[in-house]
Amino acid sequence: MTAGPTKDAATTARQQVHRDDLENLLETTKPRSWWAAAFVTVVIVAVGVWSFVANVPQTASAVGVLNALVYSYDIPAPSAGTVVFEGVSNGAVTNGATIATITATDGTQTKVTAPMPGRIRSVEVAERSFVEAGETLLSIAIVPESNEPVKIITFVGASELSKFSNGASVDITAVDETTGRRIVATAEIVGIGPVPSPLDSLNAANGGITELTNDWATASSGLPYPVFLSSTDWPAGKNGFQPFGGTVVEISRTYDTIHPIERLFGG
Repeated sequence: MTAGPTKDAATTARQQVHRDDLENLLETTKPRSWWAAAFVTVVIVAVGVWSFVANVPQTASAVGVLNALVYSYDIPAPSAGTVVFEGVSNGAVTNGATIATITATDGTQTKVTAPMPGRIRSVEVAERSFVEAGETLLSIAIVPESNEPVKIITFVGASELSKFSNGASVDITAVDETTGRRIVATAEIVGIGPVPSPLDSLNAANGGITELTNDWATASSGLPYPVFLSSTDWPAGKNGFQPFGGTVVEISRTYDTIHPIERLFGG
């Protein structure tokens, strides 16, 4: 006697489920959902096409400097005596400016002047110390000649050498420490050292920037090969700034391109 009502209840439940399924189907096929599904499909197709058609540039970067070995000179003591420096605390010197006075044991004073404009790179003796004639007092970083290419040097490890091939073009950027002005230019790799350089050479090339010397040594696993560059389009004047020996330069080179699929699977 109870079978009839139970069967009717089960039938009603199945019909309700079908109605719920139909409502869900209608909900997911509203125009807004269609647009969302279409957008996702387009993105997936675009990514797929890009992965087969596009090329991803492979770049190598390094930090270089205007070669302080090229753009610097040492000023020797013209006579023996006690040295007192003048006007070297602000870093910049002008042509003919007095940069030190040496007082001999008999009281005779000799002025030491800068033979050309530049920037103090390093002071080699202590203030009021006794110096001998010919002893280096200080080193001055000088400005490159306006009609000559700017000479840059960096150091890279053996594993990076192939990315900095001789004759290749690179992009360079630099910032003036005084004004904050930034320049963008290009340079050409004009030479690569055949053997690693000793750490003393790194320090001399960058003008005594110990942190940079350590970075070069670490990045090259202690075997830093010198890479020489030359730039003919370094902007000066209002569009740039006048660099000195030891000016830090960021170097970037695109050495290859690769398909995303190749990169994903190591091809």
